[in-house]
Amino acid sequence: MAPFIPIACGLATVLTCALAVETGKRTQKTIQQRKRRNAGKKIKIDREIKKEFAKITMTASLGVAVITAPFLKRNKTLKNIHTGAGVLLVGSALWHQFLYQSEKKSQKELLLSDKPEV
Repeated sequence: MAPFIPIACGLATVLTCALAVETGKRTQKTIQQRKRRNAGKKIKIDREIKKEFAKITMTASLGVAVITAPFLKRNKTLKNIHTGAGVLLVGSALWHQFLYQSEKKSQKELLLSDKPEV
């Protein structure tokens, strides 16, 4: 069973990297489309791009954590990198969650403002 653990970790890392590349391509297309629309204007980064960046950050940090996991007992530097990747994963997950929370609040406020007062 033990020889399959590195294979599973490698497969998870490859899938994670592929997802990050695909998400990055979509984000890059979105940025290029907005640049064309807003030529000459100051571009404000909207919530969707921030969400995509948070997803890419989570994916990359998870990949680093998976890659460094087998080497925790052997190398102190990789242990520190693994810990940093875990902290980055938690931070970007919280940031991603807060981006969705503010969207829910704004939708809730719109629904409340649409109701007629009795």
